[in-house]
Amino acid sequence: MPELENFNLDKGIKKKTLHDKFRRKIQFLQLVLCQNQTIKNAAAQCQIKFATAKVVLKKFRNLGFIKNSDKDYEKQIDMLRQIAFIKSEIKQDQMQKREREFQALSQRIKKIQPLQENEATEIQIDINFQIKIFQEELRNQETIQLHLVKSVLLEQIKLMKNNSISVS
Repeated sequence: MPELENFNLDKGIKKKTLHDKFRRKIQFLQLVLCQNQTIKNAAAQCQIKFATAKVVLKKFRNLGFIKNSDKDYEKQIDMLRQIAFIKSEIKQDQMQKREREFQALSQRIKKIQPLQENEATEIQIDINFQIKIFQEELRNQETIQLHLVKSVLLEQIKLMKNNSISVS
């Protein structure tokens, strides 16, 4: 008889322990998924190891439920499932919104780039025009210099002729 009582007592303790572990896992998931706490903080609050917490969260995200023989937490699990679903929808909406913003920015950049190319082309045309003006100025200066040299040479020739006439 005492063995049967010990067996029942052990069975009750094991059941309570399993029930308590499951309760802590549910509480952990609520903290992480509902209250946006970090895995580390939620695990510390629920008194479960960090590695166990990561496994619990990974399994819940992959499977969408936690296995347990007790049905007491069925509503909480269902609520967590809904929260996970809503969070994934929000995440998808955010990703779509970012994608739309990215496309809008890409369109703006595409509109700006041709303007920049047009400005670069205009700048190049201005530079070419200025080069032509400077080249023309250089030619004019060379012509003026040539005329000056010619006039100086003519004056020298006249002076030399005058000196040669006066010497003879």
